[in-house]
Amino acid sequence: MPSTIGNKKLAKLLGNMLISDTDFLEILEERRILLKKYLGKITLKELGAMEYLKRRDSSLHPLNYDKPILVGDGFSMKTQGLFSKYTVNQGSDNTLITWGLTRQGKWALIKIDFELDPPSIPEKNMGRKDYERATKIVVKECPIEDIIKNGPCSALEILREMENILSLLVEARLKVYEEAKELHTAVKGENKILTMMKKVD
Repeated sequence: MPSTIGNKKLAKLLGNMLISDTDFLEILEERRILLKKYLGKITLKELGAMEYLKRRDSSLHPLNYDKPILVGDGFSMKTQGLFSKYTVNQGSDNTLITWGLTRQGKWALIKIDFELDPPSIPEKNMGRKDYERATKIVVKECPIEDIIKNGPCSALEILREMENILSLLVEARLKVYEEAKELHTAVKGENKILTMMKKVD
Protein backbone atom coordinates (compact mmCIF):
# COMPACT_ATOMS: atom_id res chain seq x y z
CA MET A 1 0.00 0.00 0.00
CA PRO A 2 1.38 3.47 -0.85
CA SER A 3 2.34 5.94 1.85
CA THR A 4 -0.65 7.67 3.45
CA ILE A 5 1.20 10.97 3.32
CA GLY A 6 2.54 10.67 -0.20
CA ASN A 7 5.85 9.19 -1.24
CA LYS A 8 7.33 12.54 -2.30
CA LYS A 9 6.41 14.24 0.99
CA LEU A 10 7.70 11.29 2.98
CA ALA A 11 11.00 11.37 1.09
CA LYS A 12 11.30 15.11 1.73
CA LEU A 13 10.63 14.73 5.45
CA LEU A 14 13.07 11.86 5.76
CA GLY A 15 15.66 13.84 3.83
CA ASN A 16 16.06 16.54 6.47
CA MET A 17 14.25 14.90 9.45
CA LEU A 18 12.42 18.19 10.11
CA ILE A 19 8.66 18.70 10.26
CA SER A 20 6.64 21.90 10.61
CA ASP A 21 3.13 22.66 11.88
CA THR A 22 2.06 23.06 8.25
CA ASP A 23 3.43 19.60 7.44
CA PHE A 24 1.44 18.11 10.33
CA LEU A 25 -1.78 19.81 9.19
CA GLU A 26 -1.28 18.55 5.63
CA ILE A 27 -0.64 15.02 6.89
CA LEU A 28 -3.75 15.08 9.07
CA GLU A 29 -5.87 16.23 6.15
CA GLU A 30 -4.40 13.56 3.86
CA ARG A 31 -4.98 10.95 6.54
CA ARG A 32 -8.59 12.14 6.97
CA ILE A 33 -9.27 11.83 3.24
CA LEU A 34 -7.75 8.34 3.18
CA LEU A 35 -9.69 7.15 6.23
CA LYS A 36 -12.98 8.51 4.87
CA LYS A 37 -12.92 5.67 2.32
CA TYR A 38 -12.94 3.10 5.11
CA LEU A 39 -15.00 4.71 7.86
CA GLY A 40 -18.20 3.55 6.19
CA LYS A 41 -17.01 -0.06 6.18
CA ILE A 42 -15.97 -0.59 9.79
CA THR A 43 -17.79 -0.72 13.12
CA LEU A 44 -17.49 2.60 14.93
CA LYS A 45 -18.57 3.78 18.37
CA GLU A 46 -21.49 6.13 18.90
CA LEU A 47 -20.79 9.42 20.65
CA GLY A 48 -23.28 8.48 23.37
CA ALA A 49 -21.32 5.33 24.16
CA MET A 50 -18.11 7.23 24.92
CA GLU A 51 -17.03 7.32 28.56
CA TYR A 52 -15.49 10.51 29.96
CA LEU A 53 -17.30 11.18 33.25
CA LYS A 54 -16.98 9.41 36.60
CA ARG A 55 -19.44 7.41 38.67
CA ARG A 56 -19.29 7.53 42.45
CA ASP A 57 -16.78 4.67 42.47
CA SER A 58 -14.54 6.61 40.02
CA SER A 59 -15.26 4.24 37.11
CA LEU A 60 -16.45 5.88 33.91
CA HIS A 61 -19.99 5.80 32.49
CA PRO A 62 -21.36 6.38 28.95
CA LEU A 63 -22.61 9.87 28.10
CA ASN A 64 -25.98 8.37 27.11
CA TYR A 65 -26.52 7.31 30.70
CA ASP A 66 -27.26 10.91 31.76
CA LYS A 67 -29.51 11.83 28.80
CA PRO A 68 -27.83 15.21 28.25
CA ILE A 69 -29.06 17.89 25.84
CA LEU A 70 -27.12 17.81 22.57
CA VAL A 71 -26.53 20.91 20.48
CA GLY A 72 -25.05 20.60 17.00
CA ASP A 73 -26.43 20.66 13.46
CA GLY A 74 -26.20 17.24 11.87
CA PHE A 75 -24.99 15.55 15.05
CA SER A 76 -26.69 13.36 17.65
CA MET A 77 -25.76 10.97 20.45
CA LYS A 78 -25.90 8.25 17.79
CA THR A 79 -23.28 9.95 15.61
CA GLN A 80 -20.60 7.36 14.88
CA GLY A 81 -16.90 7.96 14.48
CA LEU A 82 -13.40 7.75 15.86
CA PHE A 83 -13.63 9.61 19.17
CA SER A 84 -10.66 10.59 21.30
CA LYS A 85 -10.37 9.13 24.77
CA TYR A 86 -8.58 12.26 25.97
CA THR A 87 -10.17 15.45 27.31
CA VAL A 88 -9.07 18.84 28.57
CA ASN A 89 -10.86 21.33 30.83
CA GLN A 90 -11.75 24.63 29.22
CA GLY A 91 -12.70 27.74 31.16
CA SER A 92 -14.56 25.78 33.82
CA ASP A 93 -13.69 22.70 35.82
CA ASN A 94 -17.11 21.39 34.78
CA THR A 95 -16.47 21.55 31.03
CA LEU A 96 -14.47 19.00 29.04
CA ILE A 97 -13.25 19.33 25.46
CA THR A 98 -12.48 16.40 23.18
CA TRP A 99 -12.55 15.63 19.45
CA GLY A 100 -13.77 13.11 16.91
CA LEU A 101 -13.66 12.15 13.25
CA THR A 102 -17.16 11.12 12.16
CA ARG A 103 -18.17 8.29 9.83
CA GLN A 104 -18.73 10.98 7.16
CA GLY A 105 -15.10 12.09 7.53
CA LYS A 106 -15.83 15.33 9.39
CA TRP A 107 -13.63 16.71 12.17
CA ALA A 108 -15.71 17.54 15.22
CA LEU A 109 -14.90 19.51 18.36
CA ILE A 110 -16.95 18.23 21.30
CA LYS A 111 -17.71 20.19 24.48
CA ILE A 112 -19.16 18.32 27.44
CA ASP A 113 -20.78 20.29 30.28
CA PHE A 114 -21.42 18.38 33.49
CA GLU A 115 -22.49 18.94 37.07
CA LEU A 116 -21.37 17.30 40.28
CA ASP A 117 -23.91 15.29 42.23
CA PRO A 118 -22.52 14.93 45.79
CA PRO A 119 -22.84 11.54 47.52
CA SER A 120 -25.17 11.06 50.44
CA ILE A 121 -23.60 10.91 53.91
CA PRO A 122 -23.74 7.07 54.01
CA GLU A 123 -22.22 6.93 50.51
CA LYS A 124 -19.51 9.41 51.54
CA ASN A 125 -18.68 7.27 54.55
CA MET A 126 -18.25 4.36 52.16
CA GLY A 127 -15.67 6.35 50.19
CA ARG A 128 -18.04 7.28 47.36
CA LYS A 129 -17.28 10.48 45.44
CA ASP A 130 -19.19 13.10 43.44
CA TYR A 131 -21.08 11.73 40.44
CA GLU A 132 -20.22 13.62 37.24
CA ARG A 133 -23.52 14.06 35.39
CA ALA A 134 -23.47 15.23 31.75
CA THR A 135 -25.96 18.07 31.22
CA LYS A 136 -25.18 19.41 27.74
CA ILE A 137 -22.99 18.36 24.83
CA VAL A 138 -22.10 20.78 22.04
CA VAL A 139 -20.71 19.27 18.83
CA LYS A 140 -19.32 21.51 16.14
CA GLU A 141 -17.79 20.63 12.80
CA CYS A 142 -14.55 22.56 12.48
CA PRO A 143 -11.15 22.54 10.80
CA ILE A 144 -8.39 20.48 12.35
CA GLU A 145 -6.56 23.68 13.31
CA ASP A 146 -9.36 24.53 15.80
CA ILE A 147 -9.23 21.05 17.31
CA ILE A 148 -5.49 21.32 17.89
CA LYS A 149 -5.88 24.82 19.34
CA ASN A 150 -8.78 24.04 21.68
CA GLY A 151 -8.64 20.28 22.19
CA PRO A 152 -6.53 18.00 24.38
CA CYS A 153 -4.12 16.74 21.71
CA SER A 154 -1.28 18.04 19.57
CA ALA A 155 -1.18 17.13 15.87
CA LEU A 156 1.22 14.26 16.55
CA GLU A 157 -0.91 13.00 19.43
CA ILE A 158 -3.98 13.00 17.17
CA LEU A 159 -2.10 10.96 14.57
CA ARG A 160 -1.00 8.50 17.24
CA GLU A 161 -4.48 8.19 18.72
CA MET A 162 -6.00 7.59 15.29
CA GLU A 163 -3.47 4.78 14.89
CA ASN A 164 -4.39 3.28 18.29
CA ILE A 165 -8.14 3.43 17.57
CA LEU A 166 -7.64 1.78 14.18
CA SER A 167 -5.48 -0.91 15.77
CA LEU A 168 -8.35 -1.82 18.11
CA LEU A 169 -10.77 -1.91 15.17
CA VAL A 170 -8.43 -4.15 13.17
CA GLU A 171 -8.02 -6.52 16.12
CA ALA A 172 -11.80 -6.73 16.53
CA ARG A 173 -12.27 -7.44 12.82
CA LEU A 174 -9.54 -10.11 12.83
CA LYS A 175 -11.16 -11.81 15.81
CA VAL A 176 -14.53 -11.92 14.02
CA TYR A 177 -12.79 -13.22 10.88
CA GLU A 178 -11.05 -16.03 12.77
CA GLU A 179 -14.28 -17.02 14.53
CA ALA A 180 -16.18 -16.99 11.23
CA LYS A 181 -13.39 -19.01 9.58
CA GLU A 182 -13.56 -21.68 12.30
CA LEU A 183 -17.35 -21.81 12.04
CA HIS A 184 -17.14 -22.10 8.23
CA THR A 185 -14.65 -24.97 8.50
CA ALA A 186 -16.87 -26.81 11.00
CA VAL A 187 -20.04 -26.29 8.93
CA LYS A 188 -18.29 -27.33 5.72
CA GLY A 189 -16.98 -30.52 7.34
CA GLU A 190 -20.31 -31.40 8.90
CA ASN A 191 -22.16 -30.80 5.64
CA LYS A 192 -19.72 -33.07 3.83
CA ILE A 193 -20.46 -35.85 6.31
CA LEU A 194 -24.21 -35.25 6.06
CA THR A 195 -24.16 -35.56 2.27
CA MET A 196 -22.53 -39.00 2.61
CA MET A 197 -25.32 -40.28 4.81
CA LYS A 198 -28.23 -42.30 3.48
CA LYS A 199 -31.58 -40.72 4.22
CA VAL A 200 -34.14 -42.96 5.88
CA ASP A 201 -37.89 -42.49 5.92
